[in-house]
Amino acid sequence: MRNHLIYFYSSTDFYHKQNQIIGIDDSVDNLELIKFGKICYDSVNNDGSIGQTGTMFPKNITIIPFSILYKEELIIKQLEDVLTANEYYIKANTIDFPLMKLKNAVRFFYRGRWCCVGHYYLSLLNIALHNKGYSSKGIESSGLVSNFHNTLFTKTDGTRLKINAEAGM
Repeated sequence: MRNHLIYFYSSTDFYHKQNQIIGIDDSVDNLELIKFGKICYDSVNNDGSIGQTGTMFPKNITIIPFSILYKEELIIKQLEDVLTANEYYIKANTIDFPLMKLKNAVRFFYRGRWCCVGHYYLSLLNIALHNKGYSSKGIESSGLVSNFHNTLFTKTDGTRLKINAEAGM
């Protein structure tokens, strides 16, 4: 089965350019992805916050809006939305999150104890996985993890999902 590819969209945060898409293959110059990313970035959530995750179905692509100003709760919700989209629409057995590319693109980041945006998002992804009922042997739900490299997560209903999300050392 194909992989579910995640892209991050930011209006200005990456490399100080506008309308930037970051994926596994680094910065992407794809007008269709940029237009859809802008729609996701500008979408209003039920709680009034800005930035909704969007899936390009039947393609295997989901775009997560990015801003260093987003609150932790919104980011976790966006990551949970990726998992939901995969369960109901994409149905891939592997999801690839380009956290190392995100880390390299975001030059200035400070959130308490986190060294970089990649590890911050990795910890929030771990929380989102556990919130959605996924678990993996040896990985606690605290959010503190190193990297996921083809890490297998399972649910009690038998659902299996591999996650690739590496943020470096």
